[in-house]
Formats: sequence, structure tokens, C-alpha cells
Amino acid sequence: MIKVITFDVGGVLVTHSPKRHSKKFSDKFKVPEKSISVSWKKYLTPAHTGKISTQQFYNEISKQIEKDCGKKISGKTLNEFNVSTLKPVRETLNLAGKLKKKYKTLILSNVADFFPTINKKHKLTQNFHASILSYKIGHQKPCKEIYLHLIKKAKCLPEEIFFTDDLVQYVNGAKKLGIHAVRFKTYEKLIKDLKKAGVTWK
Repeated sequence: MIKVITFDVGGVLVTHSPKRHSKKFSDKFKVPEKSISVSWKKYLTPAHTGKISTQQFYNEISKQIEKDCGKKISGKTLNEFNVSTLKPVRETLNLAGKLKKKYKTLILSNVADFFPTINKKHKLTQNFHASILSYKIGHQKPCKEIYLHLIKKAKCLPEEIFFTDDLVQYVNGAKKLGIHAVRFKTYEKLIKDLKKAGVTWK
């Protein structure tokens, strides 16, 4: 029986596509996509695990852009643009609010320290009992440590946790620990997956 419902943030609670992210920056600032993606890949894990700040992350991208094409765009500007691209997915946020009345609800996310800014803007955490954020605990999905942290926070058996994420590798990482994990594709599929797992609300 499911006792705890856990949602990812990017791609589930807010709009986000890692594959399209560097292209958004490239189109917005008229710079080569490679200038964004090189630093993005190099510094994303340090940002997600709290080793560098969000501002440091975007400062590195800024340096790469200037190195590649001589264009000066501040890290602050890049950071602000990133925040502006993340829009709330109201359907899943509202669903989380309904589920919270009957289940323990948690957030499990790979995210840097800009999360409080996003949360303040879109009130993501108000429909959850607690949040497990990679930059705070020093581990990110799909490392087993972050799922062990989730199990500890949930205070129940792994199979009693329902977890949804839009990235299949993160779903598979959770499954390895025995968590009931499903890939998020659409709101309609999520509803079906929850009902299939025996989760009820209203």
C-alpha cells in the first residue's frame, strides 16, 4: 500500500527540458549552443550537489561564451533568464495539494541553490510536507544515496513510496532500491499510474 507520494520538480512541477535548455539560451542570447552546453555539462553536477553556487555556475557559462565568441553576458543575466523559463505545471501542483490531505507528500529533485527563488515565485512546496534537494544533501539522482535519503525521510518501506520523474534514468535508479517509480510523461498518464498503484483522493 502506498503511503508516501514523491514528485520530481523539473518536468513535473515546473516546465523543463534538459535537452532543449541550452538551445533556449542560444536562441535568446544569439550565441552558439555549444558555448552553453560545454559549461552546462561540466558544472551542472557541482551546482546540483552544492559544491558551487548557482551564480558561480552561470558565471562559468558567461566566461565560456566570452571565450568562444567575445560576447559579454553576465552570469546574473543568464541566471535570471533561467528562472524566467521555468513555469509552474498547475495540474500536478493542484494534484499534489489533494494528495497531501491523505498521504505524506515529498519533493525529490536535482536542483541548485536557486530553488528558494523558484519556490518563492511559484509556491511549489506548499503542497508538500518536505523537500529533498540535491544541493542540500550533496547527492543527486540517480545515485543511490539520494534515494536512501528519501526512504529515511519517508519513514516507510521503499515499496510504499510512489515516485514520479520525467527522466527514465532517475526512475530506474529509484526502482533499484525497491521504490514504486514511474516515468512522468503527461498528467493523464500520472493519474492512471497513481490509480494503478492504489492511490485514491478527492
